[in-house]
Amino acid sequence: MKQPTLDDIDRAQVNMETAQIGWRELQPYFARGATVVVEETLDLVDVAFQISKDNKAQVAQWLESGQ
Repeated sequence: MKQPTLDDIDRAQVNMETAQIGWRELQPYFARGATVVVEETLDLVDVAFQISKDNKAQVAQWLESGQ
């Protein structure tokens, strides 16, 4: 069995930190402009992981394409 890489561990951590929340809980973040809408075709965990890794090139590509 292959040893997990640091990226594998970080991606798993991001995944464990996700959950569904209601609008009432999200609203304060939305009001502050601290939310990002992610296109349905993208994997939310992958987007969060790339943001956490400060992958500016990938995030910019998604934003430019409206994703």
